[in-house]
Amino acid sequence: MRVPFSMLTPIILAAFWIALPVPTLASEHSKLLDRHCNADVPPQEAIASLADEAEAAGMPVNTLNRLLKVGYHEKGGVGYLRIILCIVVQAEEDGLPPGLLFETLEEGLGKRVPLVRILAVIEKKKSDLDYARSLQRDGGRDRVDNPDVERVAIVLSLGVSRQAIAALFGPEFMAPNQMRVIAAEILGYGKAMHFDQDLLASVVKAGLTQEAFTPDWVYFIKVVSEARRKDIPDSLVAETAINVLLEHGSLDELIGELGVSITPPTSPLEDD
Repeated sequence: MRVPFSMLTPIILAAFWIALPVPTLASEHSKLLDRHCNADVPPQEAIASLADEAEAAGMPVNTLNRLLKVGYHEKGGVGYLRIILCIVVQAEEDGLPPGLLFETLEEGLGKRVPLVRILAVIEKKKSDLDYARSLQRDGGRDRVDNPDVERVAIVLSLGVSRQAIAALFGPEFMAPNQMRVIAAEILGYGKAMHFDQDLLASVVKAGLTQEAFTPDWVYFIKVVSEARRKDIPDSLVAETAINVLLEHGSLDELIGELGVSITPPTSPLEDD
């Protein structure tokens, strides 16, 4: 169960594209090309080969065509285009879920973001995917479902620190991986909604300690949004949520306690 980017406000998304530093075609990129994409091959020939591999990895044809068009028309774009395709191909070779990278490309191209900035975000997303998978493997899980890797990577893109996420997957809690992923999403989307981080931490601790996070709790922040519309303070929402979790209650019980409604409570979170 994954929460789409449509939950985020345009302001958050805009900040997302300008927050990262502009990369350069530095030595680290040269090493990447040498290791994975054969830097000695002429650029156009290399890009053609990489484009075929990216399409085979699942990149939508429309996205690929738009990316190629921008790369060949934007000043200095060919170099960035080659590295972007290389990162996508490398992610697929590493067994990472490429869908998040494709969505990022579509978002950036749709907003006419320069390729140099798209590259910065793609690099960050790839790094987050790597970290999310290693973090869950470090918890003793030999097999990590790709959707769970992607979900945690999205949380990292929302500004939650790696230290905070690592704590959820550490030895303090005995909860199964799926509950830890839900806890991470509560932190991430709560942060995006400017929900007090200490209150969120208390909710997350209760859910993990009691092993009470059923799948519907991923929509906790939707309940927060509806509660705010009724002028219910975040502190009361958090207190009520903790009490419900201590009793191993469901999100529906929290909704009933607060006297709010979300329609339907198990649908993807979307802007209203």
